[in-house]
Amino acid sequence: MQTKIEGIVLQKSFYRDRDVIAKILLRSGKLLSVLFYGGRGGGKSQKSSIIELGFLLSVELKATTKVTELYSAREWALKWDYKQIRDNHEAFYLMCLFLEVIQSLGVQEDMKNVEETEHEGIFNVLSNAIFYLEKSVEAKNLNSPGQLLFFLTKLLNKVGVLPDLDHCTHCGSDLADKRIHLESNQGGFSCCLSQEQIEFSSDMDAQGIRHFMIRALRVPYAEIGKFELSHYDWSKILLRYLSFQFHFELNKFKSTQMLF
Repeated sequence: MQTKIEGIVLQKSFYRDRDVIAKILLRSGKLLSVLFYGGRGGGKSQKSSIIELGFLLSVELKATTKVTELYSAREWALKWDYKQIRDNHEAFYLMCLFLEVIQSLGVQEDMKNVEETEHEGIFNVLSNAIFYLEKSVEAKNLNSPGQLLFFLTKLLNKVGVLPDLDHCTHCGSDLADKRIHLESNQGGFSCCLSQEQIEFSSDMDAQGIRHFMIRALRVPYAEIGKFELSHYDWSKILLRYLSFQFHFELNKFKSTQMLF
């Protein structure tokens, strides 16, 4: 059994007086539930807790021969944390949305048979999203709608459901300079609009979304600060698309109520 892990805290809940159960995203891109005895801090030493949402931890697990979905931590240490996000409510809620989306896509890790998988890129997307969110708050350059759209674009690409950004999902023609909309049930953009879709379409800015996504895919996460202000309406469209592809409701993401 592998006992030494690193991961980002996606969710935590209190257990008994001083313990914490946390859902952690491992570097493998998979999830692990860990019980931290004394994880809430306090006690005689008044030790502070480092098990906080979005923090990167290194953890040594207690070895076990049992088949279990909940592992116990022997020791843990902080690898990276944020300072500015905590004091900016919009940035904090945006980070919480990142965590919710990642958790909804997660697959449970088998610590007795850890293998390299196609899920590894998910960890990189989330860690970059939180790191550069912290940087943006430090620089007083928070662009929450743009950062959410950038995150969703990178994530859709990593999980293999990125819509075709070049060709119509129906007729296959080039999408450039055409009125288009994003059809979740067809898995891509379409220029084949019916009269009803032309008159009543929530995707009036679909061409803008498409251009944003093309550019985002071409640059590393470090260049996110160069992106212009986006719109939460654009992110809602991509969130609906993501929700359809993975068969869950948009209202699953509670943090959207604090942002939209």
